[in-house]
Amino acid sequence: MEWAQDEADPWFRGSYAGTAIWGPSRTTSRQPRCGLLSACCVLPQGISTSESLHPIQLHHRPYRTYLLPKMLIKVRTLTGKEIELDIENDYKVSQIKEKVEEKEGIPPAQQRLIYGGKQMVDDKTATEYNLEGGATLHLVLALRGGN
Repeated sequence: MEWAQDEADPWFRGSYAGTAIWGPSRTTSRQPRCGLLSACCVLPQGISTSESLHPIQLHHRPYRTYLLPKMLIKVRTLTGKEIELDIENDYKVSQIKEKVEEKEGIPPAQQRLIYGGKQMVDDKTATEYNLEGGATLHLVLALRGGN
């Protein structure tokens, strides 16, 4: 694959398998302020960038959410069943309980999650509990007491 590069233009152009490609130069050090790391347009063969490229509006999540690592954790019930959940480091315990509800149908108010022998608090995050991928939480049901 060969790229035609205009040194004055920070965009490279080239073709791959007969398709014209237009995108940011690999040598460009500027990054867009919106948080997009790169952009690329693939144009059908025979269409030039000067005559047929129309601007598009991109909808994206805030930049920080692209950088949050995801991890897979397990939640073990009293019956020994394990539920796998894909979470992000900034998830609160309440959000983890919502994911358990989606899979098991147990309302968050009836769930108690235990990690490292301690009950987890709803407003703390996975990071605050030092959760890592592969961690196992234990689910117990909250029983209402009464007279």
